[in-house]
Amino acid sequence: MKKFIFFASTLCLLLVFACSDFKDLELPESVSVKTAAKFTLPMGNGIFSMREKAGIDKFKEVLDGNISDGSLSAPSVYEYSPNGSDESADNDVMQYVFDYPFKSIPLTVADTSLIPDPDTLGDLSTTIPVASFGSGFQDSVETGFNFSTLLGDIFEGDSQNLIQNIEFYGLDGYVFISKPTNNEELNKIEIKGKIWASYTDGSGNTVDLYLLDTDSADPELNESMKMVSTSPTLKEAASANEDGIITTDAVFSSGNYSKKIKDGLITELVNARPDDLVIKYNLEFYTESGSVTIDKNVAEILKNENLSISINLVLLIPFNIKFNDVSDGTADNKIVIDDLLAMFDSNDDDGDDEDEDVFKRDSAEDNEKWSKYTAAIKTIALNYTVANNLIMDSDGSSMKLGIYLYSVDESGSVSTWFCPASGNQKELSSETGNQVFDLKDEIQSIFSNYPFIPKFRIEIPADGSEKFISRNAAYGMKGNFCIEFDKDIPIEIWNKND
Repeated sequence: MKKFIFFASTLCLLLVFACSDFKDLELPESVSVKTAAKFTLPMGNGIFSMREKAGIDKFKEVLDGNISDGSLSAPSVYEYSPNGSDESADNDVMQYVFDYPFKSIPLTVADTSLIPDPDTLGDLSTTIPVASFGSGFQDSVETGFNFSTLLGDIFEGDSQNLIQNIEFYGLDGYVFISKPTNNEELNKIEIKGKIWASYTDGSGNTVDLYLLDTDSADPELNESMKMVSTSPTLKEAASANEDGIITTDAVFSSGNYSKKIKDGLITELVNARPDDLVIKYNLEFYTESGSVTIDKNVAEILKNENLSISINLVLLIPFNIKFNDVSDGTADNKIVIDDLLAMFDSNDDDGDDEDEDVFKRDSAEDNEKWSKYTAAIKTIALNYTVANNLIMDSDGSSMKLGIYLYSVDESGSVSTWFCPASGNQKELSSETGNQVFDLKDEIQSIFSNYPFIPKFRIEIPADGSEKFISRNAAYGMKGNFCIEFDKDIPIEIWNKND
């Protein structure tokens, strides 16, 4: 605006000089112009896609930083879209697979004297205890896995702890134990024992969450685990798609994994958000008979091959969520985010500080100068674009959110002069697409008060109902304040008495 006034003033003065003899020049009382000029003042861009905030690259970045030295290896991460990866699957739930290489155990007999010479066996066989292959494989692995960081980094800049109000549901876990040989007798060997997650809860209590416990009376916990020949593997399934997305549900079909973890346990673990997660295990080899039959073929394999099994813990994390109003101490079933653009790392296109007067006024002393232009302003509006397909209701429609425009002063307090009749805020449309919000009724108030630092507050319904985040999820808004002058109303740009 200041550039416009300077330009118009200079132009008019040049015209005065050009059309007059210098010696007869008499300055007028004032100079006014008419203009149909339009000005755009950027408000910033707070639109983001979920793949940017919580995509594979983001997960890898956070996980690589959280997995400590000598602990559980960083997992492989894949996007999972069993209905395909094209546009027809865009509104499916966003899902990721985390494949942790948990443990490698040799499948060998330490006492080689127990294995007869294959050449002397012929058609004979002998048996050895399955414990000869080893027992008591136990350890405690500090994962260095920080759930609060992993989930919280999705919403950088969120001073309202949004992630504390999010509860996941429908998460699954699987154990994959590789089959090192196709020999029928050796494949009778299974794994039993205990695997549990140990962490400290919010009250400081140690929690042991058992994922496998063959001493339990619960049949969903006490099954022994068979070795399997996984086909396709997670890596194979991802490489079959040019985008690196697993598009087949065969990877989680019965018989392709050793054990499905009891429903609800992984959901419970993730919702606990442990920052000191330790995986503990105490495992041993097992057969129903307690022994393994050694014939010529088995003896040859054990004499000549180095066999080992790998145990992988695989988590399937669909972004199924519920919002619960727990972090702000109220019971209004709403989660409030006071500054949407700050939450999603808004960046002004012109690089200016976002917490300054949008019209670049230096102080309240500039108000009078600006107020005299209001009569000539034809329109003043907020032109903004909304992306609102981040959170979907169970019927596939976008969840209705509240978006409100308000202003703050230089200390960050809400400006009481802005729209006092409606609680110092204006409600905006949250429908996806381009929107125009007319501010003509507020123009005199805006130009009479300093500063005008607009903010956008979001209110999310938080009644605990089931929602999901879609594969093509995007959310946020970007906008510009647009001012257009009326070409028929003059603006005084110079007065000799000023």
